[in-house]
Amino acid sequence: MAIKTVYQCSRCEEVHSGYYAAEECCQPEVYTLYQCPECSDTHETRAEAADCCDAGPIQCPSCTRLYTDDDIAAAAIELTDHCPACNPFYSISQQHDIERLHYDRTELLGSLAHGDKGHHSASWYG
Repeated sequence: MAIKTVYQCSRCEEVHSGYYAAEECCQPEVYTLYQCPECSDTHETRAEAADCCDAGPIQCPSCTRLYTDDDIAAAAIELTDHCPACNPFYSISQQHDIERLHYDRTELLGSLAHGDKGHHSASWYG
């Protein structure tokens, strides 16, 4: 399982899976947190979440290849149950969803078609 990015309402401290849900909760400032995939505890940094329960690498259930949490293949495995190495075929919608999930987790622009982890950009998704 991969580290999940979650959002916390600064007023009531409720944790939400979507940024806008946290924003609309009490109309406060929103904090971005990272959730350990094993115990669901939230942390201020991705590194703290990764070290929490020693989550380890993400394994493709189809071919058993291992990937780090920041690899775009980890997002593909979560959404489609296979990695691009063992089955590189995704619908356009799946490609978009995988690349968006990868961006939401890492703030890197990754390309599923090119298999890269990505680069930083302030202009992605508005």
